[in-house]
Amino acid sequence: MTLFDTHVVATFGKRFQELLENAKPGSGASDYLEHMERYWRTYHPFASPDFQHQLLADDDKFYSLTWELMLGATLLEKGYHLEPSINDKRPDLCLILEGKRIWIECSLPTGGDPLKPNSVTETISDGEFHDVHHDKSVLRCTQILSEKKRQHLRWIEKGVCGQDESFLIALNGLNLQLGIFNSSLPEIFRALYGTGDMYDVFDSKDPEYRESGYHFKPKIDKSETESISTIFFLEKDNGHVSGVLFSTDWIMRSSSAPQYCYVENINGVNRTGNLFAEFCQTYEYSENQIRLPGTT
Repeated sequence: MTLFDTHVVATFGKRFQELLENAKPGSGASDYLEHMERYWRTYHPFASPDFQHQLLADDDKFYSLTWELMLGATLLEKGYHLEPSINDKRPDLCLILEGKRIWIECSLPTGGDPLKPNSVTETISDGEFHDVHHDKSVLRCTQILSEKKRQHLRWIEKGVCGQDESFLIALNGLNLQLGIFNSSLPEIFRALYGTGDMYDVFDSKDPEYRESGYHFKPKIDKSETESISTIFFLEKDNGHVSGVLFSTDWIMRSSSAPQYCYVENINGVNRTGNLFAEFCQTYEYSENQIRLPGTT
């Protein structure tokens, strides 16, 4: 089954139509479509019945469904087992691990309304230097996290998700200014554990002494009268969310830095441990400390 099937939808959405019109042999658009077809060959047996039609025809869902397609195919290629989706009235992906369900809801935050002060209007390519305003990207994440946690509670009420089943939110940072790094915590921690900027302390009298860490920033001032919490995983009301998978990956995008990370909710009701270590950066959790493995 091909993804670009005119029998599925008579008229493609504008985003897809632009790709098709530019898809000349050897062009970037042509390679882009080939990558999407490869993902589809892997993922289509597990996609919801309306997935293909929505991806081809609905411009508003094009990027978020492409992210679901990418992540679903990646999990399958890494050997994970997914339960086929029967409809759109449940989380996007259902992972079966050791006989238990782990629900995954995919989301690709937009940059927001460019006319508003807290919108993210410029993304950064690997190797480029820019002033980065993390707070704006973090605010976009906190909004999505709040929406998805409420949606998960509704799924629990309707019996779609069990209270004893893990629930993950998979965020793609295509439109955000948040990175994943080889030697420091990823910037998605700014929305989950209130991580601020890094600091280093040296002692002029003791050249061997060095202390480093992260400032604690539990909120962001959205305006003069409104502050937004950035400690999603430290708030007990969010214990039903087990973790966040964050990615900067996209079709045909290459990077010298890691492109996937998994952050566990240490206060989660249904703890997961470090999932997806085959392709995700993961972390060590201890009392009052979170760090990359192999760092101090």
